Amino acid sequence: MRPYFWVSPAAADFHRLNMMYPGVVIHELKPDQCFDASIRLTQPWSLTEVRDQAYASTVNLISILDTIAWDCHYIRMHHLDGVWRSVAEFVDGFVFISAFSRDRFFARFPQAAHADHVVAPCSMVPAEYWSAHERVQAQGVRDEKPYVLVVGNRYYHKGLTEVVGPLSSAFPELQFKVLGEFNGQLQNVQQIASGNQISKDVARLFAESLCVVFPSFYEGFGLPIFEALAFGKPVLARDSELNQELQRYIRPVDVLRTFSSNKELVRRLKVLLQGGIMEHSMVKASTRASYGWQDSARDILDLIERLLKAENLDRCRKRLEFFYRLEMFDVERTRQEILPQNMVSFEAEKEE
Repeated sequence: MRPYFWVSPAAADFHRLNMMYPGVVIHELKPDQCFDASIRLTQPWSLTEVRDQAYASTVNLISILDTIAWDCHYIRMHHLDGVWRSVAEFVDGFVFISAFSRDRFFARFPQAAHADHVVAPCSMVPAEYWSAHERVQAQGVRDEKPYVLVVGNRYYHKGLTEVVGPLSSAFPELQFKVLGEFNGQLQNVQQIASGNQISKDVARLFAESLCVVFPSFYEGFGLPIFEALAFGKPVLARDSELNQELQRYIRPVDVLRTFSSNKELVRRLKVLLQGGIMEHSMVKASTRASYGWQDSARDILDLIERLLKAENLDRCRKRLEFFYRLEMFDVERTRQEILPQNMVSFEAEKEE
């Protein structure tokens, strides 16, 4: 297999793809450029994205990270249902970031279950989340008071609003740093805007914290959990099917503790702080998970090979026919705009 990367110039620069994979980075496809298989590493948000992939390769695979944008009505795009129903009907294979996301997607779009799929999570090895250099830089001398890090963002399903106030009241002498936005200001809480922090600053936030609270109600995987474990920080996360799934990969399970209410969160944090936090033993213990990035890549490649060997072009034909019919709408609209030309055609047909 020879891989190519079809990405925007900005994305290629950010991920240093040209440096790591010279000669195989494509910014714009030529009209006749086609591939045996392609995988979209982010889930599609428009039919245009699905169509462009359909025209570029025979076998199409899509990654599904979560169904949050479909389930949470306050962020749901009206056209998304049509996009994902089309994906469920015509895509050859699916790569799910967790069994939890797979079950949610199949329940909402049952046609997708007819396609081959694989659950290929992100790395479960905490040490793979920060480079050795970033870890050394972040684990310098602590220059401020100890704090608990709470991670989320401005979206309601991240759960920041529900937990920050009760935590601040329950531990008035303790400092909290919140990576994310919420309404209100509290004396012992520092807000740090999420989404625009450079990597080394985020690494330091995790490294210098006592522990990490991840109160999100709904995730597809939960990267902050493993970003925290990479520095040996215990994590308090909301109880969910997803986090129960992750606990099966993490040893010892103790480093990821779940809570289902604010009272339970306060109680668990109190026990954690009173018991002391043994960072070095947790770093060593939490790296026992054996599923890493290479395992995830291998599972994806195995799925691609299965689909290529199957040589079933039925979905490909149906997919291309679907987009051909959609494009006829554009043809129809264009011809309506040039009615005089259409009249000439109609008169010629009448004579014939």
